[in-house]
Amino acid sequence: MPEQPVRAVVIPCPFLGLFDDSSIVRTVETQGHRCYAQRPPASIGGEHQNEYCLSGEYASCPHFTMPKEGGLEGAYQTSSAVRQRQHRRNWLATGLAALIMTLLAGVVYIYGLDWLHVPDMGEAPIAFAPTEQTAATIRPTPSVTPTPSTSTPQSAAVADTTTASVNLLQPSPVPTDRVINLSPQTGIAGWWTSRDDRRNHLDDSFLYVGSLADQTYISAAQFSLSGVARGAPIHAATLRLTGLRDDRFDPAVEATWLVQLVAQESLDALNEADFLTAYSAPASITLALLSSEELAAGKANAFEFEPAVLLWLEQQLLNGAQSMSVRLLADTDGETLFAWDSGVGPETAGNAPTLTLSIGEPPPTPPPLPTKPFVVATLTPVPENLVTVVAQANTATAVAET
Repeated sequence: MPEQPVRAVVIPCPFLGLFDDSSIVRTVETQGHRCYAQRPPASIGGEHQNEYCLSGEYASCPHFTMPKEGGLEGAYQTSSAVRQRQHRRNWLATGLAALIMTLLAGVVYIYGLDWLHVPDMGEAPIAFAPTEQTAATIRPTPSVTPTPSTSTPQSAAVADTTTASVNLLQPSPVPTDRVINLSPQTGIAGWWTSRDDRRNHLDDSFLYVGSLADQTYISAAQFSLSGVARGAPIHAATLRLTGLRDDRFDPAVEATWLVQLVAQESLDALNEADFLTAYSAPASITLALLSSEELAAGKANAFEFEPAVLLWLEQQLLNGAQSMSVRLLADTDGETLFAWDSGVGPETAGNAPTLTLSIGEPPPTPPPLPTKPFVVATLTPVPENLVTVVAQANTATAVAET
């Protein structure tokens, strides 16, 4: 069986981002993309995005500036620093505006009292004749002596016994929200390799990602969304992955580890997917680009969804999606292999991939599903006689010639 080529993972330009969130990049060209290498961030044409920003050739872009030290990693750090400076400027502007408003309010309050004060007109005081008054009897009002509250000391919170460290906080749900934790069930989490006669390796304890012995390893896990009501707002979401095996992981090898969200319509049945199907399914969202320093066995990586990702997830539910997949890839030219915990199999540590959702109240009536266009085919009636056949043929010929 001839070996099929494996398409390389393309890393987008580090200065590319959405107009409302510079940390999110679409996998296809869109009018919402902005170039943060320019001052101020500017919109980019679709042809320019396909030629430079999304093709991996961003180093040839006239707007791209590679730092003198650090290479591509420096570019990512430079882009991040630029965005942090922009956020600081926004906060400084907001703080300055608040300070000015406070000063104006103080001036109005102080001088407003003088403006509203009635000036003394210098008139002679009016003398009133004293009248006999009855002295009022003043009775003391009984006061209630407050009882000192006795607070019972609460026991300290039990420390989490999990040895994995989380590099992002869990989402803070709204008090009225319902918080649910989703994990892949049996048969919908596993790994694939580019040179393997076996279709997939589902229900294995390891989610392998990387490259070893000239083979590319990828993994995916599917989360069921059937328990989430359609139309309910999703206020917060966090994806958590925990490392399980790093004995063949080489942190010295230069590599970038990608965590992507794939819609159900692009990757539905994982149990039927082979390597090319799982690898080539278009990603809707790239959550993060991890470095090798962020990976280790027993270490948890948590990814808090941005508002744009939450809106995408809500739209998937409105479109009738019942599931969503998380795909794990690595971009490297060396040999390094890392494995996250799948939560199943004999060697799992019990740290399955977890998607935590904070969901608001659903609408009283679920919104209708979107209608899809379809074609209705009808049978042509059988001609009654030969004359009808000739007439229909002549009509079809005339229509074709016009």
